Amino acid sequence: MPLITLTTDLGTTDPTVPILKGYLCSKIENLQIVDITHSIRPFHMVDCAFLLANSYQSFPLETIHIVGVEGDFARQPEFIMAKLHGHYFVTKNSGLLSLLSQSEPEWVVKLQPVNAIALKMPLVHILGKAATDWLLTKNKDKIGQAFSGLTSVLPVEPRIVSNCIVGSIIYETPYNNVLTNIHRKHVEQFSHAEKISINYGRNNYFYKIHNSYYDVEEGEAACFFNAIGLLEIGIHGGNGTNLLSLFVGGKIILEFE
Repeated sequence: MPLITLTTDLGTTDPTVPILKGYLCSKIENLQIVDITHSIRPFHMVDCAFLLANSYQSFPLETIHIVGVEGDFARQPEFIMAKLHGHYFVTKNSGLLSLLSQSEPEWVVKLQPVNAIALKMPLVHILGKAATDWLLTKNKDKIGQAFSGLTSVLPVEPRIVSNCIVGSIIYETPYNNVLTNIHRKHVEQFSHAEKISINYGRNNYFYKIHNSYYDVEEGEAACFFNAIGLLEIGIHGGNGTNLLSLFVGGKIILEFE
C-alpha cells in the first residue's frame, strides 16, 4: 500500500490540504495518507526540518514525504523530488534536504517547468502531481530533469570552547518550553567534570541536569535530555518561554569545572 506523508505550515482551516488529499486519492487507489503536521510556524523551514529529521525514518522505506513550507513560491518557483535514505521528498528547493541529513541524495530531479496556474496551488499541482506521477510510473525521468543545484543550509551546531559549550535554542515545543541544539553526546565529552553550570539568560542558571520535569515541583524550572537526546529547558507544567524569557535563537552556555 503506497504511503504519503504531509507536512505544511497551512494550519487546519486552509482548504488546500483537503484539496491535496482529494487529488492524491483520486489518482492512486488504496493510498494511505499520514499528516505529520500542518502546524509548522509559517515560513519556518528549520522547524519543519527538525520535525522531519526526527520522524521520517520511523516510516517504511519508499514513503513519499510532501513538504509544503515557505509558501512564497512566486519568488523562487523551483521544486524538486529527491530520494534520500530510501525515502522520497517532494518539496521546494529551499535547503530542507541539507538540514535532514549530511548525506547526498541518491538522486534529485527538478520538477517540470511550472506555469502561473500551477503556482496558484503548487502543493497540489506541482508537489502532489509529482508524487502521484512517481507512484504511477516509478520513472524519475518522466517527472523532471536531473538536478545538481540543491540549495544548502548549514545547521546551527553548538561550539565547544575550552571548558564551555555554547549552544542555542532551536525549537519551541507545544507546551511552550524549548529544545536546544546541545546533544547528550556533546556533554559526555566533559564526563570528567565535577561541576556544571547552565546559563539560560538573564543570570538564570541550572547547576544540574535533571532526568525529567518530574524531578521538580510543578511550576519550577528544569533542564534534561529528552527522548531524542537534546537538552530541553522549561517549566514543569509548561509556559517556559514566557516565564523564563526563552526564545528561539537564544544562547545557552554550559560551563564545566
